[in-house]
Amino acid sequence: MPKRYNRRPEPKTENYGASPLPVDRPAAIYYRQSTDAQIGNINTTLQTVDMFEHLVRQGWSPDAILMIDMDAGVSGSKKISERPGLSHVMELIESGQISLVAAQDVDRFFRDVTQIQVNIFIDACKRNQVCILTPRMLYDFNHVTMGPYHMKIFRDEAQHAADYLEYFIKGRLQASIAHLHGQG
Repeated sequence: MPKRYNRRPEPKTENYGASPLPVDRPAAIYYRQSTDAQIGNINTTLQTVDMFEHLVRQGWSPDAILMIDMDAGVSGSKKISERPGLSHVMELIESGQISLVAAQDVDRFFRDVTQIQVNIFIDACKRNQVCILTPRMLYDFNHVTMGPYHMKIFRDEAQHAADYLEYFIKGRLQASIAHLHGQG
């Protein structure tokens, strides 16, 4: 008589699906521009007004959204402690006052070549169950199955931002400007 095999139960799909947004707790929006000249451009609107409206559409009440806008004109390559806005975000994370931090992109948080600051931030978010939201993705470092992958993607995005700063802006662009200045 042939041996019978029982089919394994299907894995629960919620282990792979997106985490529900933590709209029952306050969220923060982190705004940063690299230079004073960029303040007030279209990117400012995207990072502040549009992001605020996005969070409201996702379910947060307007009074539960904190705007952290102290890092206008501050480089993303600086340490957390050298940026008043990001330092405040870290205080909110560590004290359990927020459930989520929203930003227009990962490069608003970091352009850290060493990745040290990125990992400090990820660790704080993970320990305090704080998610990161950009228009493209929800990063949930505590997700049952996707948490490690979300950490990898966040690190990769931050590394790409640092690489862009190092190789394109500092390398090619500034070298070209210096060359033009040298020619009069």
